[in-house]
Amino acid sequence: MRRLAPRRSFFAGRYKNALAKRATEGTLRSTTVRTETFIDFASNDYLGVARDSAFAAAHFAAEARRADAAAGSTGSRLLTGASREHDAFEAFAAQFHERESALLFGSGYAANSAVAATLPLPTDTILYDERSHNSTRFGLQRSRASRQISWKHNDVDDLRVKLRDHDGALVFVEGIYSMDGDEAPLLDLAELCLEDGRAGLIVDEAHSTGILGDRGRGAVSTLPAELRRGVVAPGH
Repeated sequence: MRRLAPRRSFFAGRYKNALAKRATEGTLRSTTVRTETFIDFASNDYLGVARDSAFAAAHFAAEARRADAAAGSTGSRLLTGASREHDAFEAFAAQFHERESALLFGSGYAANSAVAATLPLPTDTILYDERSHNSTRFGLQRSRASRQISWKHNDVDDLRVKLRDHDGALVFVEGIYSMDGDEAPLLDLAELCLEDGRAGLIVDEAHSTGILGDRGRGAVSTLPAELRRGVVAPGH
């Protein structure tokens, strides 16, 4: 039998220097299971429900009572993964936020990216706040919009100037911006964008839901009803 000479793996040592450099710079990341008790300022569990024992007990008890309980989704919702719980939660979310319907995503990042990627048409111009979250920018890169232009953070006058040249644009903002924690001047933005239907306003409410508005309904809920109805797609 013919003996093959040892072959060097293509990936052997390929990233060794890069990883060593990251380790030296302190930018090499690894996962850690935390067992200590901390005050959590890092996760997305803003309301503290993920580790609440009463909430967990109620959740698992409800799961055990389900006639169609399963240990996994079995597939995408489009095929086999849809459940009554999905439908019930979307109906609740739509009613809570006073919308015609709601669509549940697995994360805020996925929701933002999907909205930014799919709503713009090829003829649209996108005007986005320069501090828009990466999830929005990621989606916009994959959209069909013909032009994408940033405007100065929370600067209504700068947006007004840009809208003069781009009537019919889609404007992307956030209720509360994730990095600085500042609020968008949403009333001024809504009045500007919705005046004579000159622009569509899309609000990322990932960090304002639970914080702003009656019962935590978000920044859009603080707008007068006639303006609130004109917001294209508030992502919560």
